Amino acid sequence: MELMRAIAALGVVAMAAGCHTRPGKSDRMSHPTVETIARVPWSAELPRTTIELPQRGDVAGVEVRSAPALPRVRVTGAGQVALLNFTDVGFTPAGTIAWTTPGATTWHHAADPFANVTVTGVDFWTDPAGTLVVLARTGGSDGARARVARIDAAGTARSYDLDGPYERVVTDDRDRVYLVRHAGGGALVPFDPMTGALGTPREIGPGSTLALAANRAAVVSARVLDATGPTKVTAAAGLPQALVFLFGVDAQSNYYTAVDGELAKVAFDGRVLARVSLGAIGGLQPAPAASSALQPRLAAPATWQVDSDGRIVIARADGDGVELLRLTLPR
Repeated sequence: MELMRAIAALGVVAMAAGCHTRPGKSDRMSHPTVETIARVPWSAELPRTTIELPQRGDVAGVEVRSAPALPRVRVTGAGQVALLNFTDVGFTPAGTIAWTTPGATTWHHAADPFANVTVTGVDFWTDPAGTLVVLARTGGSDGARARVARIDAAGTARSYDLDGPYERVVTDDRDRVYLVRHAGGGALVPFDPMTGALGTPREIGPGSTLALAANRAAVVSARVLDATGPTKVTAAAGLPQALVFLFGVDAQSNYYTAVDGELAKVAFDGRVLARVSLGAIGGLQPAPAASSALQPRLAAPATWQVDSDGRIVIARADGDGVELLRLTLPR
């Protein structure tokens, strides 16, 4: 119940009263494991900043407290994690971009190529050599334009202004880079970070395997890109809002969702492969904050990410730094 109270207090998940795991043949998630895969302390590259939670009166009757702002997280298909110093309050410290490569905690840094524009959203990708690609929606609240920056490990940057909106930067398993566009029906657009050139858009059919992969997968697989014929995802049996709250897709096109206080793994054809109450997962709850005015913070499920093997990466933060957790479901 403590975890459920903490999540409700942070406005992370709308917990249903009396929520519990519903048993059945598909329920294989009674004992998922949670492990810490990295701990990154606050530093000059990632200074601790705070926000007030819950925001906008999300949870009535809950005390508003200061909590750490979380950086952007990106998981690779192999499950390695990279960080970018863009938080709830923008790039911190201001005027600088800092990032880690997948699986490492050594920081690279460069001057911020977005310093002269209004940024409304950021996504990023980085390779093991330290090359960073950052996508930012610009042009005010409508995000009608985009700027993409390519920065090498030495901090040399090239940036390109594009007609948008673009929502995500993603790669395939052949190391090609794409931008995801939602306007006009949605498309996966090849992008050359060296030149800023855009290729021929690939239409994304609503509810297709390509749509799920482009919007939520760590990597878009060649299997999905090369697939022919119509495909459409089926809503989860007994979980009508599952597609609304999905946060990740694995290499088998199973999708992962957090809805009504439960975590579920769902096959593309709608079979619920596993489900469990979030409150029943030990190891997710942030450490108590009795000795500090700063509220430990678990990232919202909408920001959780899934690698190709179906392992879920979750960030949480406290007064000392950011901790990256990996939740593994039983096979």
